[in-house]
Amino acid sequence: KLSASRLKPLKTKVKCANLSLSLFFLETLVSRNNGFSVIDVFRKPTHTDRYLNFNSHHDKKHKICTTSTLLNRAFNLPSTTERKSSEVNYVTNALLANGYPHAVISKVLKTIKKEKIFLKIYSFTGGVSGYVFQFNRK
Repeated sequence: KLSASRLKPLKTKVKCANLSLSLFFLETLVSRNNGFSVIDVFRKPTHTDRYLNFNSHHDKKHKICTTSTLLNRAFNLPSTTERKSSEVNYVTNALLANGYPHAVISKVLKTIKKEKIFLKIYSFTGGVSGYVFQFNRK
């Protein structure tokens, strides 16, 4: 039978060279800055910014979905407004490098901004807001 008195306490020393610890999880970088948690988009150092090329023979819906997914991530993941704007610029430049026209990118940006404004307006209605949002998107 084990008892607390029979267990020897572990004596370990952990040395931290860098006190600004970061955690990479599901394409996010969670770090501490002045006591606050900061969330940002994480890319591996080997990331090449290659996405579905707009001139490929894929369906246009797939290309617009690629644009929408990347820009939604740029708007929703970073926790600071500076990082959000720099991430939107980064994604826009990556999409332009993959052949996406300015018109497609700006159209997706407008729809994302409209959805964000719509969600802010209807957020006060509680459980009804999800149904109203789905109804108005159709």
